[in-house]
Amino acid sequence: MTQDELILFERKSHNRMLAKLPRESLVSLALTWLDQIPQCLPHRIQLQQGLDRKDAEEVAAGTLDIIESIREIYRDFLKRKVGKREIVNRMVNFDWENGFIMSQVVDIEFQYIFDKSNAFTWTASKITFESKSSEETDRLPTFHVSSFRKILKRALDPLVDNHIHIAQHPTHALVMMRIQIHEPGYAVSKSPLPYSRRIYFCAFPSIPLHIFHTPFLSPYNKLLRQSIETSLSVPGFRVKLDATSLTAKSLIPLIYLRNTSRHSTATGGWTSYANNEVDESPLTSAIEIVERKLKKLENETAESREQRREKIVNARFGVSRMRDGTESHIGLENERALTRVEFLIEQQSRDNTLSQSFAPKFKVLLEGTHVHEGLRQLAVKEIINHESMPSWITGEVGVSSGVIVNGSYVGKFNNAFSK
Repeated sequence: MTQDELILFERKSHNRMLAKLPRESLVSLALTWLDQIPQCLPHRIQLQQGLDRKDAEEVAAGTLDIIESIREIYRDFLKRKVGKREIVNRMVNFDWENGFIMSQVVDIEFQYIFDKSNAFTWTASKITFESKSSEETDRLPTFHVSSFRKILKRALDPLVDNHIHIAQHPTHALVMMRIQIHEPGYAVSKSPLPYSRRIYFCAFPSIPLHIFHTPFLSPYNKLLRQSIETSLSVPGFRVKLDATSLTAKSLIPLIYLRNTSRHSTATGGWTSYANNEVDESPLTSAIEIVERKLKKLENETAESREQRREKIVNARFGVSRMRDGTESHIGLENERALTRVEFLIEQQSRDNTLSQSFAPKFKVLLEGTHVHEGLRQLAVKEIINHESMPSWITGEVGVSSGVIVNGSYVGKFNNAFSK
């Protein structure tokens, strides 16, 4: 592939990547890059000044005025609500016509994750400590971003060429990490274009009891997992990552179900306790408590059979309520949405005719935009019997897959059940 063909290929690929972002994010990225001079200096300025990327630091003072005028163009795009196509065209075919450098490609991918939480499939891995000491010690893992990156890179460098980039999530207390692995002998200088099967994203909460990551695909599954374990370990305590039974097409449900808040351990029917809907605060006055109880009694007296059933169903699925007893919203929050729920079920049965017992195994797979909200609506409409719904159907267990034996959740998949 010639240099011109490579630039054309890159330009088309970058065009597709940028077209997925909203207009506000495109302008924000352009303004960010214009602040990162000389690394992201627009190529037209380099040509006008007779510079290349090596000596771009020698940009004349007059060039700063040109950069400011370019900033004003992008700000004006936002004010005039210019379409995405025009903004992308300016970025790809004019300001950075020779293609983006690696850091710009990374910025685009991170922004895509920030804007579209369902951009990738995510799974959660639990962090556990293995100590040589016989004493059982509860320990929280320590996580320092720069130190972790250095140790991780030190573990990967002897094995594979790699690039590691870090960013702070703009709306959640998460440190995002992008790991790109290159095949031996790969010339990164030719093109920074990503190859999706060798790019992995991780998200680390401030207190990392779990880490969230895109699936580690072979042949790098074991390598990446061991490198991350090594990077999180401390003398005397070896960290191990254990797979959990929670996978989602969005990062948000994992944050909701596997963070350190009380909501993550009080799901389904227990949600009312996490939302302070059961126990009264010791600071609440006696008059307020009595008035609230009387109002609740009046509402329950006037309730129809359908209303009572819907209230019970909502309680089973953990629909939040306002303080006056009314529903705060129609159904479950979209943040808790799981798009795929899969269980392997073994039910002990007996054939009275043959006087033999047997345990048939079968799989239940549910898919949709919000599986538990769909089940809740079916229960409200009496298509599903709300009284016999198990906890693993209502989302109380907080997993997206697992094994059910005689009606009870017993754990994640194992080889015996996957056959």
